[in-house]
Amino acid sequence: AFALAEKMPFDQVIVEEALFNYAKLAYDLSYNPNNEAILAFQKYIKNYPNSPKLEEAYTCLVNLFLTTKNYKDALASIDNVKLKDDRLKEAYQKIAFYRGVELFNDGEFNSTLVLFNKSLNQNFDKSVRAQTIYWKGEAYYRLLDYDSAKISYKEFLITPGAFSSPLFNMAQYNLGYCNFKKKNYADANISFRKFVTNKKNEDVKIINDAYVRIGDCYFIGKDYSSAIENYESAIKIKAIDVDYAMFQKSLASGALGKFDLKKETLLNLISNYPKSDFSADAKFELANTYQVQGNNEKALEYFSAVVKDYPASSYVKKSLLKTGLIYFNADKNEQALVTFKKIVADFPGTNESKEALLSIQNIYIELDKVEDFFAYVKTLPFANVSNSDQDSITYVAVENRYMSGDCENSIKGFSNYIEKFPKGAFIVNANFYKAECDYNNNNLQAALTEYEFVSRASNSKFIESALVKAASINLKLKNYKDALQQYIKIEEIAEFKSNILDAIIGQMRCNVLLNNNIQTLASSRKLLGVEKVSEDLKSECHLNIAKAALAMDSLALAQTEFEITTKLTKNEAAAEAKYNLALIQFKQLNYAESQKLIFESINQVPSYDYWIAKCFLLLSDNYVKTGNVFQAKHTLQSIIDNYEGAELVKEAHEKLKVILEAQKLEEQKKAQEDMNNKFPKDKNNEDSNEIK
Repeated sequence: AFALAEKMPFDQVIVEEALFNYAKLAYDLSYNPNNEAILAFQKYIKNYPNSPKLEEAYTCLVNLFLTTKNYKDALASIDNVKLKDDRLKEAYQKIAFYRGVELFNDGEFNSTLVLFNKSLNQNFDKSVRAQTIYWKGEAYYRLLDYDSAKISYKEFLITPGAFSSPLFNMAQYNLGYCNFKKKNYADANISFRKFVTNKKNEDVKIINDAYVRIGDCYFIGKDYSSAIENYESAIKIKAIDVDYAMFQKSLASGALGKFDLKKETLLNLISNYPKSDFSADAKFELANTYQVQGNNEKALEYFSAVVKDYPASSYVKKSLLKTGLIYFNADKNEQALVTFKKIVADFPGTNESKEALLSIQNIYIELDKVEDFFAYVKTLPFANVSNSDQDSITYVAVENRYMSGDCENSIKGFSNYIEKFPKGAFIVNANFYKAECDYNNNNLQAALTEYEFVSRASNSKFIESALVKAASINLKLKNYKDALQQYIKIEEIAEFKSNILDAIIGQMRCNVLLNNNIQTLASSRKLLGVEKVSEDLKSECHLNIAKAALAMDSLALAQTEFEITTKLTKNEAAAEAKYNLALIQFKQLNYAESQKLIFESINQVPSYDYWIAKCFLLLSDNYVKTGNVFQAKHTLQSIIDNYEGAELVKEAHEKLKVILEAQKLEEQKKAQEDMNNKFPKDKNNEDSNEIK
């Protein structure tokens, strides 16, 4: 009755009163299937901004938003209340915090900080205040603002209510990382040690990591005994980075002169973790240790293993150089020459090739074969004596400018060098440094050409970095196929774990963008199998698997993965997953279950207007399938009237048009049937006419 009265514009006082009473009654009766109460209060506030009942309307609206978890609109409503009592201020403190957490989960960390600061302006709930300060530190940390993060974590530790929080000890761990990132290793060490001392129910991987970082801090501070002690603690836990801890323990042992302990640790690493990223490092260090102890036979064995087993490793040229020097010092000149010449041929322009060339020169001099040396040098495109001098002088002059930060002149100089010496000893270096300058100047196409040149070089120290930059540029320029191939190559040759992880992430995202559904499944699953994958990445992986499965009509797999996504995150990915779960039920003709999931999604994730609108569109389809055309039209009209996105409004119009046209045809059919029933044809007349 109030709803009807509000729509009859005869008496504005009655219209105003009817609208308020309709909203209040819907609020009191919790009658809100399509946000009627919210829409009514919003309409009342908009139409009657000077009403004496305005404060009451805002209060009811805030309570509604809290109930539906629509924190964004709740904040806007409270901001419009001029005189806020303590109850509203307390609600504002919580709502600002909850909205900040939503933005944090979406990765909008700057916006998160704005909301957290608003929450901290109110001081009613101590627990909420303490949590806000902690997550403020987390937001700063994600923004790489470690100094500000430190301030927040320290404030949290002395905030009332923090000590009893499960986040209290984690604040020490995070504080340790802030200092670690800033290279304040002494302070980092203190925080990490406080964390492990007070550990209770924290994730064993985090405890493991803390011991590793304590070991690193002691190692950097040259307290090698303490470093070994903490690396051993991490090794005993065996949760993550065991191979790294073992490798670091071996280095600390070597620094103390405990070479037997170093060898034992390295041999255990090689034996227990044969596929470790530190296998090449371990064998190289083991060879060095044997060489230091005078066991050249064992040293040669492990240097040879590095060359054979890890052909793409940067340790190959170092191992060959060490091998050549062992032969040279043992007066095995022919074997030394073969080894040194291999370095020069396979790694031109590197420091190792220069040292090898110098050793070759010394060997030929010792053998009194100087002419042979000159003849050999002429076969080297980068070692012609006259050209080499010019090459070096030109390059070094430009490199000095580059190292001083003068990119503008460096670009000109490197361009000149590349033009004059296309096969010069430093051609790879020149292309890489020029690419770095072009990249910093946002000249991406030029940088891409140069990075790709470097990536094709043979065993350059810049290959990994060049591939990483080239892939990121191609991704930014939407060259997804090229980016995908480069990410695959990075995974094959990268020595840094972070680059391997980024390569797998890049492969997944490129496959998604290229609609390579089968490859999306494979790369997403591979990423899920990597250690230290963040919760955000896990949810992204499961969402990608689900969407790929849905595209391939593998509904069971899609449903499982969408459900996992909703459990891992509360951000927009969850909203998308909930919508697709309802869509799957619709595809399987389970309309009741589809509608149930739609209403659950609408109530649980109100901040994502796009997916709510998508849910309402799907709801209209459900209504059509179940014969509830009236509700279908009402739902579509609600989208047209209230949603601001042109794409979905257009889709709503199209669906509504189909329904209306179908109704029109049905009405015409019924009218024709009524006409036929009212004026039946006379069969005798028809027969008579036919005879005539």
